[in-house]
Amino acid sequence: MNHNGGYSRYRATKANQAAWDRALSLKLCKLGGNKNLSRIIATKLQRKWSPEQISGWLKRSNPQYEYNYVSHETIYSNSRRFKKIEGLDKSRMR
Repeated sequence: MNHNGGYSRYRATKANQAAWDRALSLKLCKLGGNKNLSRIIATKLQRKWSPEQISGWLKRSNPQYEYNYVSHETIYSNSRRFKKIEGLDKSRMR
């Protein structure tokens, strides 16, 4: 409720509309703005790592850098970006 004006100013219809506005707003893809991170992920995929393995490795390798955390879902959803890399086929994205 704090996100929508607090207890005394909360209105359900306004909160609902604000939630929809936030959900539909354009969001910058984490991998689109970080070429180094994209390169690391592409290299791991070329070495036949799964998106789950890459995601876990990123969290364990540098736990202090949360901006480098990427979920396996993000890697899957950005598969088109990685398919452009020579030698990377769809079978490695499973």
